[in-house]
Amino acid sequence: MRNIVMFPDSGASSTWGYHELMSNFENTRGCKETGFYGSSCSVPCPENCLHPYCHIETGACQGCKPGYQGHQCNESCNRHFYGESCEKKCGNCSDEETCNHVNGTCEKGCDHVRMELSEKTVMRIVTSIAVYQESVRGQQENVRADASLAGRDLNAKMVY
Repeated sequence: MRNIVMFPDSGASSTWGYHELMSNFENTRGCKETGFYGSSCSVPCPENCLHPYCHIETGACQGCKPGYQGHQCNESCNRHFYGESCEKKCGNCSDEETCNHVNGTCEKGCDHVRMELSEKTVMRIVTSIAVYQESVRGQQENVRADASLAGRDLNAKMVY
């Protein structure tokens, strides 16, 4: 069987066209083994690529593992950022240190969180605490009163 390329518009055919087409096709397939790039497919793709393959000529990754950035995913996230696409902001690590660029943990622990609250929010919190404390005092007084009444009843029953 002969390998022939048919040209649909003209109806002409060519065996030379088939070989030229196949030669070009083989040159554009890429490396035979996934995970390599370069002219001889001997350079391993960067280890922090999200996928096991990379650009055949440049080694550029199509996405990075969490904590890495750059065309070849060879750069850690910028200071105070971590995670997928380096988009998550670190919390309040102790001693102004930055968090782990992959998972966001703080090596030396975290500083206490400082919150700025509006005056209205502070007043709500203070009022809630006051109401709670008053409620607890009232419950304590009820318990004392109940105990006092129970004690009288016991004493009254014990009198002969």
